[in-house]
Amino acid sequence: MNITISQGAADYTILLNHIEHGFVRDNQIQVANKDGDLISKTKEGGSIKGDMKKACQLILADWNNKPR
Repeated sequence: MNITISQGAADYTILLNHIEHGFVRDNQIQVANKDGDLISKTKEGGSIKGDMKKACQLILADWNNKPR
């Protein structure tokens, strides 16, 4: 697995939609593989840091389950 900023060359992409309304936060996260298959879609408040940790865990779990 390589890390890149090129979406076309990436094995996975993460889409973050962060909305703040005063003290209320709404983070919408989508994780997809390079085929465009959605691995996870979440909508939750909280920190972006925590949401990115969850996204990384999902990517690692999916990567480890792929046949080689």
